Amino acid sequence: MTRDLFFFEESPSGLARTGCLAPSLSSLIIQCKTIVLPPLRKRKEDIPILANHFLELAIARAEVPINARLNLTSDLLDFLMTQRWGENVLQLKAFIAALVSPPFNVLLNHSERIEVTKMALMIEEGREFSLNQSIARIEACVVSRALAKFSGCQSKAAQLLGTTDRSIRHLQESLTRLIVFFCSSSLLEMATDSSDLLCDLFTLFCIPS
Repeated sequence: MTRDLFFFEESPSGLARTGCLAPSLSSLIIQCKTIVLPPLRKRKEDIPILANHFLELAIARAEVPINARLNLTSDLLDFLMTQRWGENVLQLKAFIAALVSPPFNVLLNHSERIEVTKMALMIEEGREFSLNQSIARIEACVVSRALAKFSGCQSKAAQLLGTTDRSIRHLQESLTRLIVFFCSSSLLEMATDSSDLLCDLFTLFCIPS
């Protein structure tokens, strides 16, 4: 006997109203038995099981050597049990992954490292900077990762990031203008930083369309 399970973060009827679910499929699913899974904060007995499972996944997926015997201490599990986990299981998974992740300078590329470090230094030194510009630069790198994951497919990258194809295209158009500016100016003859930035821009933009 085969049983089909459907998992939704929203009600099927609500997804059908927004066009995210075909009406015919929605009407079929509504007739099925519904099981509502409470948020993580209301089923704390699941936290140790999930945390250890996510730890195993994080160790298996790590790109740098990690002690496979790494375990969650009782104190850490007690701490996890006291948290509200507003973003549910996803937040717990991210928390555990962060425990075994390599340093941020390994995870981030050149441009991301520079931008994050620059923001931290500016705050530490009490100097003003444009948060919007810094976030925009990091956003460009995140979009680049998403596009690379889907071989340049804008629609899939947009869906993954919860944005629109138009936003992805707008970002790439902005990068094109920036690359043209760098190539047509004397900035290429400046410090190594400019050359590194240009390489990052080309790497970011030159993804199959």
